[in-house]
Amino acid sequence: MKYTGTESSVSIPKEIDGMKVTAIGCDDRGRNGAFEGNSSIQTVTIPGTITLISNLAFYKCSGLQQVLIGEGVEEIGEDAFYGCEYLQTVKIQGNTLKYIDDRAFYGCSILDDFTIPSSVTKIGECAFAYCRGLSSIVIPDSVETLAGGAFGGCESLTSAVVGNGITSMSAAESNRDEDDNTDYYRFGIFENCSKLESVVIGSKVENIGIDTFASTALK
Repeated sequence: MKYTGTESSVSIPKEIDGMKVTAIGCDDRGRNGAFEGNSSIQTVTIPGTITLISNLAFYKCSGLQQVLIGEGVEEIGEDAFYGCEYLQTVKIQGNTLKYIDDRAFYGCSILDDFTIPSSVTKIGECAFAYCRGLSSIVIPDSVETLAGGAFGGCESLTSAVVGNGITSMSAAESNRDEDDNTDYYRFGIFENCSKLESVVIGSKVENIGIDTFASTALK
């Protein structure tokens, strides 16, 4: 179901035609999100009945500023809030969220209020890349997977804490077509965080991959 309304404030219903709403979806080919490209929405409230915010759900909603996610959501899918350049505040209630998938908040350039719940176990590739408003981040001990580029290009980030659940801090890699004669693309977890001065690394980290702290201000 594609939303085509023009309201500035949207509350996702708990039921539609007597059926419980459990996901904010995309089309059957996984290409078009329910609110993708909507420029009118400024605030969204997501109820506790929802367990999945699927891929592309709010992709490039250019006017979106604030999101309230109810307790019950377990996964924020790939590109879910990609390119929401005016998204400043995301509030997550409770501790049910487990997965923040690849590029979930990529390019949310003024996002400055985000707390990772202690229930999260995975932060995907480039999940918060180019969130230039973030000044500090604490990755809780529950997180076991911290993928490459997760916070790459967060230019205002000055401090970070990597929890005790992380064992590897590897770069994101893209194996491009050899026929194009191009190299692998690698993006370190904190690469190009130009103001990053202080990092606390958890006790279980065994590997710090290529470019993890490239072009930072570590002291």
